[in-house]
Parts: sequence; structure tokens; C-alpha cells
Amino acid sequence: METYDENKLWVTFKLNNADYCITSEFVDSIVIPEKITEMPGNPPYLLGVTNYNHRTIPVVEMRTLFNMMNLTEYVNRFAEMKQMHVDWIEALEEAVEKRVTFTKAVDPHKCKFGIWYDQFHTDNISLNFVLKKIAAPHEFIHCCGGEINQLMARKEWESAEKRLEDAKRTCYNEVIPLLDQLIETYKEVNRGVVIVLNRNNQYTGIMVDEITTLVAYSKTELQSIPSGVERSEYVDFIVLYDSKTMMGVDAERILDITVSEEEKEQLREAALAENAG
Repeated sequence: METYDENKLWVTFKLNNADYCITSEFVDSIVIPEKITEMPGNPPYLLGVTNYNHRTIPVVEMRTLFNMMNLTEYVNRFAEMKQMHVDWIEALEEAVEKRVTFTKAVDPHKCKFGIWYDQFHTDNISLNFVLKKIAAPHEFIHCCGGEINQLMARKEWESAEKRLEDAKRTCYNEVIPLLDQLIETYKEVNRGVVIVLNRNNQYTGIMVDEITTLVAYSKTELQSIPSGVERSEYVDFIVLYDSKTMMGVDAERILDITVSEEEKEQLREAALAENAG
């Protein structure tokens, strides 16, 4: 374990609810990008380019670089979950019409959304508000599916049809609109911020979920990453601060992936000249 007492800062941030940090030594600023322009042929982790202080700089999507789901993938997954519930209620209606057993999930914790819901955790108040609102109606429609199967098994067709109407009303008036609200809220709270890195006037932006704080080196401790712990190749160490464990990101390694070999050689020559002076 190593203790840092230098007069420097860690910029701490979140990616997919996990804590990370990067040295302020290479941080030029933190900005909300107005527009990021996609560039054809870029690697998946490069979102595109943006304007920064009259420069055009590349922007790295850190979630993608770290093999996490990015915003677009999450939104697509939510849209898929929404369609699955439309399909679910239509299949329930068909089962009642044909008086056959409904075979889709009747346990709200076993559908794709329910599984995700039980595993997802966030500190964001806006997201938690929507998630709490959707829990009861989502559970209700699935329970209706189980009740309808029981009613049809007893050949109580009229009661089954009434329960179907309850499920349809709740699905279309509550569950589907709330899933739409979840999509929009997730997009809003995960617009992200860009940390602009600068090394010898080589600028690169990294898109992160949110900045959490700035921490002095002197208040942190550095640890090696235990063998066997899964980590990104861009993470070199663990930073401990106030009972929190953060993954330390190597800023120079991030900068290296957006620079050409020619530019790398120029940087090496500049560094040698500076050391010689």
C-alpha cells in the first residue's frame, strides 16, 4: 500500500454506477458537450469529435472502452422490454380468447424487465422515482396472468375476461407510459460529461456518466489490483478514499489511443528535448 502526499488532485467519476478516478495532472477542463459529430470508420469506443476552445477534439465513450453497455444500448434494451410487454398482453388476450393456458411469464421477477429491475441499483433520485412507480403496476399485470390461468382452469370464462381487461388497462395506461418515462429519464440523467485531457497540447475528451468530487492525493491511498480481479487494461491501480474504493484510470494510456504513430513520435521527441534541457 502506498500513500500519496503530493499537492495534486484526483478527479473522481462514475461509470455504470462504479467509481473511478483520473489524475488532474492531465485534466484541462470538464465540459458538457453541445454536439458530438460522428466520424465514419471510427473504432466503437470513439463517439466522434466535438469543438473545444476552437479545436476539434476526439471524444472517447468510456463505457464502450471498458466493455460496458452505453446509453444507446440501454435505451434500446428498454425499448425492447417495452415491446415485450405489449407482446405479453396481446398473448394474454389471445389465450383468453382461445381459452388456452397462458404460457408467458406470470412471475414479475422472471420477465426480462423484472430480472433487470431486481439487479439494477442507482443513487439517482429521478430514476428511482420512476422505478418505484412502475413496480406495482408491473407486478399487477403479471399476477393477472397467473390468476387468469387459474380462472380458465376452473372454466370461469367471464371472470377471466374481466381480469384480462384489468390487465390491459393497467398495461396500456400505466406500465407502457412508465416504460416510456423510464427511457426518457434514463437518457436525461445519463447525458454524461466530458473530461478534457491535455498532454502537450494533445487534447482528448472522455465521456463519463458524472463527476462526483475532487480529492487531494494526500487524502488517498494507492493499492495494487489483486490478481484475478477483472479490470480494464486502462486501469492500473485502486485508490482508497473515505471507505470508498475507486479504480484508477491511466490518463496517458487513454490519450495514446487517440493519437497517431507520427504524433506519438513527436511527443517522444518533445519529451526528450524537455528532459535534455
